[in-house]
Amino acid sequence: MKRLPRNPKGVVAFEVNEYADAFMFDLRSSGIRFPRSDAVNEYLLRIRGDKILDTAELMISDRVERLAYVTQVCYFKSKVILCRIYLDPTNHEFVKYILFVTLNRGLARVLSEYLERLGWKRILLFDIARKREFSITRY
Repeated sequence: MKRLPRNPKGVVAFEVNEYADAFMFDLRSSGIRFPRSDAVNEYLLRIRGDKILDTAELMISDRVERLAYVTQVCYFKSKVILCRIYLDPTNHEFVKYILFVTLNRGLARVLSEYLERLGWKRILLFDIARKREFSITRY
């Protein structure tokens, strides 16, 4: 059985303010895909995805405190991303914010670059970068 990444490596949040159709078009054009099966809920339970997203939500809680949300698993170039989509309280067809939690290092920054090119306003970026060690050669 394949080992599941369990610890979050990055968090990125955007202010979207788009209708659902335009929002989904932007996600698809940036390379983000949603799974077609219901195995997503099982995966979320196995990695405690809701708890991870709840903790990450604390970083933007002042903006999303009273908003309804949908929790999903999505993929970016075969990498698993947890996402929470926050909807307008009066019109559930209007997406206000989105929160991504990445399980791979460096992915939050790459995802942020793609979505910022589409005009989304980034409100949070936290990414754990790979530790680089440099060797010094002495002569």
